[in-house]
Amino acid sequence: MNCINFNNKIYFIERNHNENNNSFNERMWYIIHQHNLKENKNKNIDEIINMSNIYINQIKKGCIY
Repeated sequence: MNCINFNNKIYFIERNHNENNNSFNERMWYIIHQHNLKENKNKNIDEIINMSNIYINQIKKGCIY
């Protein structure tokens, strides 16, 4: 389990069983990036994390679950 500090709040994020450290770090940056996009301003952090899970597995692993 890792965490990110975003907007002075700490979010604990559980690593997927099939992702390595590099993928996980990219996913954390994706979360921060997505959270700042205008079209995602109404989404909560859980929705952003879920989007990043789908993203990292689809782009990096070639699978969607």
